[in-house]
Amino acid sequence: MIKHNQKILIPLIVSFLLVFKSFYGLSQSHTNLKINEILILNENGITNEKAQHAPWIEIFNSAYNSVNIGGFYITDDPNNLKKYLIPKNSQKTIIPKRGYIILWADGDLSQGVLHTSFKLDTSSHFLALVEPNGRKIIDSLTLPKFQPDISYSRKNDGENIWEYKVNVSPGMANSTSNEPSAAQTFIQYDPTGIGMAIIAITVVFIVLILLYIVFNNISKLYSLDMKKKKLIKKGKIEEASVIKGDTTGEVSAAIAMALHLYSEQLHDEENAVLTIKRVSKNYSPWNSKIYGIRQFDRKIW
Repeated sequence: MIKHNQKILIPLIVSFLLVFKSFYGLSQSHTNLKINEILILNENGITNEKAQHAPWIEIFNSAYNSVNIGGFYITDDPNNLKKYLIPKNSQKTIIPKRGYIILWADGDLSQGVLHTSFKLDTSSHFLALVEPNGRKIIDSLTLPKFQPDISYSRKNDGENIWEYKVNVSPGMANSTSNEPSAAQTFIQYDPTGIGMAIIAITVVFIVLILLYIVFNNISKLYSLDMKKKKLIKKGKIEEASVIKGDTTGEVSAAIAMALHLYSEQLHDEENAVLTIKRVSKNYSPWNSKIYGIRQFDRKIW
């Protein structure tokens, strides 16, 4: 039974860890990227490498690990999700944890990897960040009408409430509130991440223990069910009815021994079949006079 449980449990644990890792990695990368702030009519704001006041897009990474957006697509055309491929293998496209990156939507690729192939203007109505497969949209929005030097941004980083913003904040937090977020509070009390690691390990072990208990009981029920089916197939209905899901190992062993003795050993109840066989020797104890029922004294008459 133990070996059987190990055969089930070990692949289950490995599969669980692989699935957990893949979902954890996905949850800490693609889905945490957000278009956070856009400015199209940039007249007096920040400038690009050529000291030009160009339109820009801010991408926010809400995860607690760095993400490289190289290989992702960004587009202003809903019918062409692969309009611009962000170049791969560049350190400039890495967004740090809880950090930002500025993409210049000026259509000037000669200035580097952070410049898009299209230029945003007042006629632009759509913007989307697309996964490397070129099919699934990570984040998108419908662009409103813009005024000079006023951005359109999320009220708080990564949240769903959008608003016009006079005090633009490229590469910085959108919210000006001094109240720390829940994540910031947690980091304050656990700067090294030990608490988070302990919580994660504890959750994993609890899940593994629960999985062991569940599959251990399933394997027991499956084993007992197979025994029942075999007994029923042999016509031993009464023996099969004795086996229950809560039968202990000692009881099962006793039942098995009783069935063995019943089927293999001699017992009082015999069947009514008489078998007569011819012996190979002519001699038989029955024709010997010494095996008489009673010994009589010999007399000489």
